[in-house]
Amino acid sequence: MKKVSFIIAENSFLIRKGLLSIINSLNGLSIIQEIDNKQELLNYKNKFNPDFIIVNPDLLLKGDYLDLTELFSCYKKTKFVALVIDHIDEKIKNQFDDVIHINDPKDKIIKKFNKLQKPKYRTGTNNNESSDLSQREKEILKYLTLGYTSKDIADKLFISIHTVNTHRKNITNKLEIKTVSGLTVYAILNHLINMEDIQ
Repeated sequence: MKKVSFIIAENSFLIRKGLLSIINSLNGLSIIQEIDNKQELLNYKNKFNPDFIIVNPDLLLKGDYLDLTELFSCYKKTKFVALVIDHIDEKIKNQFDDVIHINDPKDKIIKKFNKLQKPKYRTGTNNNESSDLSQREKEILKYLTLGYTSKDIADKLFISIHTVNTHRKNITNKLEIKTVSGLTVYAILNHLINMEDIQ
């Protein structure tokens, strides 16, 4: 069975090594690179295709603004896990597929990694569980079925239009539904919206 691969992007040597130690102690997980700055992360885009990138959001900030657009375009099939040191704003948190806090106890972090190993978290698999949508994708799907444009959704969620479009593409690929009407039926059946919402 192919190991689940990670890149750790964090500027603190001690935090990187702590995470590395936990991951190396678990079967089925492997670290393919440790990175301490955003530019290095972008430079590896053609060299590695990890299942997950664990990244400190502070590495990605432009002033007070976080935009994952550039990374999404570099690592199209990779899921992003925020490595949080302090409190994280909900608008920033919602751009990630999952979150790990450095104050989490070891057993909680291990449970998180074990969960990440499960097939539904693996990208590019044919397992039916791989169609599960992230919380952010569900949110975007809901707005799509309610008639919002990509620009409307971007404004509402404080993310870029490119990020919205990337999520839209992922939703279509995961669900294998290409029409808004089909997505609307899916959203109703999965209780993301009510019939009254679209009237």
